[in-house]
Amino acid sequence: MFDMRFPLLLVLLASLGGWAVATEVLPAGANPMCPVMTDEPADPAYVVEHEGRKVYLCCKKCVRKWKEDPAKYLPNLPASDAQQPAKPAQAAPSQAEPHSALPAPMRPVATAPPPPAQPIATSDQPSLSARLLRFLGAFHPAVVHFPIALLAAAALFEALQWRRDGTLSPAARPVVLLAALGGAMATALGWAAWSGAGYPDAQVTLALHQWIGTAAGTGAVLSAWTGERARRHACAARARVYRAVLFLGTAAVLGAGFLGGLLIYGPEHYRF
Repeated sequence: MFDMRFPLLLVLLASLGGWAVATEVLPAGANPMCPVMTDEPADPAYVVEHEGRKVYLCCKKCVRKWKEDPAKYLPNLPASDAQQPAKPAQAAPSQAEPHSALPAPMRPVATAPPPPAQPIATSDQPSLSARLLRFLGAFHPAVVHFPIALLAAAALFEALQWRRDGTLSPAARPVVLLAALGGAMATALGWAAWSGAGYPDAQVTLALHQWIGTAAGTGAVLSAWTGERARRHACAARARVYRAVLFLGTAAVLGAGFLGGLLIYGPEHYRF
């Protein structure tokens, strides 16, 4: 009997880890919003240094744009104490001035203004868990091909084996089980990749890819579970439920793959 608790737990833990990394706190005194994409919050993982000041951005693309022309985005940064002009020092009394008749204790003493407060040095390196999740997320594009191919093959086998008596395709069973494991891994790695994703110009596409991909991974696990129950009980109604879940999961994984192509290559990639 296929145990789906492990792949479902893997999806849940990866989802919670992605949320934790996405809500990582910026260091004290950092700019809260990205100066390139001014409507996006800054991410502590993407930082550049400009004239002794650390500037935090939201993604890799913004880092590249900043390095190409930092002067273009400087006005979008909040003013800091280090950038404000220092107050002029009070002029010392001239030696040519006549001697004051006031006693020495009552004479005004010229003092220099105190130096401006220096910002407290803080670490701008992301945590170990954040770096580990982003490293694991780099394997998402490689792993995601397995559930796409396996679910599509299983759906094809079941379509060719379609019978009203509930008889299922024997070739589809191992394929669906492998697709469930691959779907769980791809979903987990996808959430890890989302924690460091940088697509400021395609936020809607990224959100759709994220949630449809999660639905596809969950559908792969449910396909394996419903398929095992249908084979165990030899019930035509359970077989119909299994095939419906399998076909919906296949449509979801194909849709997530299409949206992933849009993110990587842009809408022009699918133009004829």
